[in-house]
Amino acid sequence: MNTPKIIVVFISLIFTFSASAQKVKVKKNEILIDKNPVAKFEDYTDDNDFDYAIVTLEDEKLLEIDFNKEIVGPEEKKEIFQWLVLKQPNNDKTNKINFRDLTFSLNTKKLIVLYLMKKHNMFNENGVIRSSIEEFFASETKSEDEIGYKKYLKREEGFKELLAQIQPYVKPDLETIIKGGGAANEPIGRIVAPDKYKDIKTVPVKVYDLDENLIATATTEMLAPVTVNLMDRSTFTYTSSSQGDSKYAEFLTQLVEQIVSKGYALGHEISEKQAAKSEALNEKYEKAKANSSNIYNQKGYLIDKEGKKWEGDISLAFEEVKNPADWGGVVDISSYGNSLGLRYINEKDKKKFKSFSAKDGVRFCLTNEDGSETCYQGVKIQSNGLMAKATTASGNRYVKEILKEGKIVVYQSLPGNEYVIKTDSQEKAFSFVFGDLIKEEKKVVKLKEYLNGCESGNGKFDEASFENIDKVKELINFYNTSCK
Repeated sequence: MNTPKIIVVFISLIFTFSASAQKVKVKKNEILIDKNPVAKFEDYTDDNDFDYAIVTLEDEKLLEIDFNKEIVGPEEKKEIFQWLVLKQPNNDKTNKINFRDLTFSLNTKKLIVLYLMKKHNMFNENGVIRSSIEEFFASETKSEDEIGYKKYLKREEGFKELLAQIQPYVKPDLETIIKGGGAANEPIGRIVAPDKYKDIKTVPVKVYDLDENLIATATTEMLAPVTVNLMDRSTFTYTSSSQGDSKYAEFLTQLVEQIVSKGYALGHEISEKQAAKSEALNEKYEKAKANSSNIYNQKGYLIDKEGKKWEGDISLAFEEVKNPADWGGVVDISSYGNSLGLRYINEKDKKKFKSFSAKDGVRFCLTNEDGSETCYQGVKIQSNGLMAKATTASGNRYVKEILKEGKIVVYQSLPGNEYVIKTDSQEKAFSFVFGDLIKEEKKVVKLKEYLNGCESGNGKFDEASFENIDKVKELINFYNTSCK
């Protein structure tokens, strides 16, 4: 056992614990850290925008503090928002920060000192750390809790406005929900409820909109709160002022009012929101498709390994573009770039579909709007070794033809900007992507071997430069003029 080492670690832990376990007290507004008075609180009157200030023992005012704590929401799902607004005297700038209780205490001032000490290093046992205060105000901070609370208030105000706009009412048939109060006649939903109020204990009330979406269910019993389960799986309770069979219609109207006050307008709202969401997702999907390197049902032709020509609509995925209509499942990323689909009309005038693999050396061309063609070739790209960087430019895949000059062709491996070359004398294509783990001299040797012993670049291999097509063209010109 290495006893000295254990003792050193133990002593280190003791000092670490001691440094982080400074005891904070606030007695009669005096701030004590490890029993040492370091500063004081000064209480403000109610008409001040701030609650109190922190001053030195010599009564120099250092910080003004406004403490905010808001507890909102139903009893079963309360939200707590806490934040501090801090200001330096004689400076209009304020900073806002989230505030969290770092320990249990009924003394709010103690909790504030602890927070400012632990999170912002504003205090220690020797007093106030002025440099930390200056640093704190050097940049602007915002409180997410304050922002969240304001959003909550805005949402609640919107719900109140919605209720005033809808004015839901359950007709005497105890089934039809209408909009605009008892004198109106515009249906917005329906209720399925037991015949008697007392039966709700065992048979829940169900509220549907006009599209038969189940919006909410509710249960209660005599003199008990009403429990409501909404379609978003949230739950709330409320106490009804109309309980009993004689006030059943009033009870059901109150129930619908409570549901509307949670943001559910009934009518066709849910279906309209779902349709709008679906449309937005589809727009995003179509934009992603257009910006991708994928090919979607584009007119063209291909030449298979037997030399036969096929014509039709060609599709080929080089990268994943998620369709919002898909419900998950395993994505086979190994198929990207190496298998195309062709929809065509056969000799019997029937629609057919056929797949073609890149490993078979298939070549295909797409017909552009201006009548030109963009062509792709199925090739096998030789490996640059186990230590080479992972890249799309490897294995069997379709690559885009960029140019052909003399005895060499340049292709682009999609979806990236990685170029590969193929000479007439080589069965496989060559990728310039090796990565940092492979030494430069090894890269030079690999390229020389591919070019049948013809050395280019004066023994240098600048991998990044081959992302530029002009650099690749220089290599082509060299090969066509200097290599046999």
